[in-house]
Amino acid sequence: MSQRRRCKRGHDPYMDQWHRAESVQRFIDRRRAQWLTQIDIDSCEYCFLSGCLQPVALIETKLIWSVDKTITVTQNLAKRAGIPAYLVEYETTLPTAKCDTCHQPVAVEGNDIEYFIITGPDGPLPEKDPAEYAEWLWELRYDHWRNECINPAREKMLNIPTDARKG
Repeated sequence: MSQRRRCKRGHDPYMDQWHRAESVQRFIDRRRAQWLTQIDIDSCEYCFLSGCLQPVALIETKLIWSVDKTITVTQNLAKRAGIPAYLVEYETTLPTAKCDTCHQPVAVEGNDIEYFIITGPDGPLPEKDPAEYAEWLWELRYDHWRNECINPAREKMLNIPTDARKG
């Protein structure tokens, strides 16, 4: 099971604890409780066009220096959905602060992401700065708009000039 989160980091504090074997064994035997496993998906990129709202990619994220993250379940889920899965590692401009209680990274004002390293179904991509990463996130939707999207506005999305995207 994944590491227990003790601090508020955008997670549901009740479900984060409830689904752990130590909690669920209050209701079923310990052996079965240990087999109830789950993951959280850091990002599900999707088509925002009304009437479509289909997923286009699943992304797991982590700080470059943090513990390795296996994305096997995310990859299996993405394969079932017919979309790609990616591991996105990032580095910050300043040293990352850690919570005194749980020792997990905490956001600090003035510290931002410096670059991203993306590993996808076809292997690693070239390192990207934040602007390039934002463009990559936008481009994830292109195949969907070209081949699957049911919203007529998809044609407009495919024809947005590069300079208009930075608007």
